[in-house]
Amino acid sequence: MYIEGLLKPFGELALYQGYAQKMSEGLTPYIDFFPEYPPVALWLFKLANIFGAEWFTLMWYGMVALATVGIMVLIKKLKGNPYIYLACVLPLAGLYWDRFDVFAALFSLLAVYLAKRDYKVFPTIVLGFGIMTKIYPIILLPVILLMIFYKHSLRTAINSLIWFVIFMAIFISNSNGFVKTLFSYHGHRGIQIESIKSMPLLFKEDSTVEFQHGTYEIK
Repeated sequence: MYIEGLLKPFGELALYQGYAQKMSEGLTPYIDFFPEYPPVALWLFKLANIFGAEWFTLMWYGMVALATVGIMVLIKKLKGNPYIYLACVLPLAGLYWDRFDVFAALFSLLAVYLAKRDYKVFPTIVLGFGIMTKIYPIILLPVILLMIFYKHSLRTAINSLIWFVIFMAIFISNSNGFVKTLFSYHGHRGIQIESIKSMPLLFKEDSTVEFQHGTYEIK
C-alpha cells in the first residue's frame, strides 16, 4: 500500500494521467475533451500510461530521465558541459520532473544539433515536433533557418521552411481542432500569480485570485 501511494500520480502528473486515461477509453482530444496541451504532449502522457495509472509516475520519471540523458549527450556533442545543465535542473525538483518541458527542450536541442551537422530538412521537422510538444520552441525557427542558410544557401533555407510549413499543416490538420482549442483556452487565461506582471496587481485592493486553467490567476 505504501509503495502504491508513492507511485500514484499527483499534482501535474495526475492531470496528465487523467488525459491519458480519457484517450485509453476511446475519447478524442480536442473533440470529446479539451486539453490545453499540443498533440505530442498527449502522446507522451499516453506512453507513460501504457501499464496503467499505478505505473504512470514511475514510467514518467523514467521517460524524463531518458530525455535528460539525451539532452546531456547532445550538449556534450555541441562542446558544452552537460554537468552544468544537470546542476541547474536537479534543484528544480518537481518543477522539472513533474513537467514535460524537458521533452520540448530535447527536440529543440536536437534540431540545433542537426542544423549544425549540415542537415537540410530534418532540423525544421524535428523542431516541428518540439513545437507540437510545447509551443515555445517556435522562437528557434529563425535561428535554425539562419544556421541552414549559412551552412548551405538561401534556397536551402527556404526549402527547409517550406517543408516545415507542410509538416505543421499536416500535423495540425490531423489534430482534431487543436489550434481552436489552444486559442479558446489560453485566450481566456488570466495573469498567473508567479509572473512578474502579477506583482503590482497583487497589492491592489480590488484584485481577486482564482484557481482556473490549472493555476492561480489574478482577475
